[in-house]
Amino acid sequence: MNTKELAAVLKGNNSQDFDGIGALRKTRPDISINEFRLTLKKAFEKELNVKLISDQPSRHELTLAKELEAKKYSTKEWNFKR
Repeated sequence: MNTKELAAVLKGNNSQDFDGIGALRKTRPDISINEFRLTLKKAFEKELNVKLISDQPSRHELTLAKELEAKKYSTKEWNFKR
């Protein structure tokens, strides 16, 4: 992994901060997607001191998301701004 490039993309100050990042399959080739999801959920809960609840978006939320996609995130202005 190119840590200098990763640091630049993520706007990190020091590429050494990213030395421990790598492909999960290299360190845990046996991990299942469900185990990964659960581990990630638990880590977020612990670090953010919150309880995450699995749910589906409401019809209203889906409508708002489609509206945002069409009016904002699919526009040339949004995708090519700097």
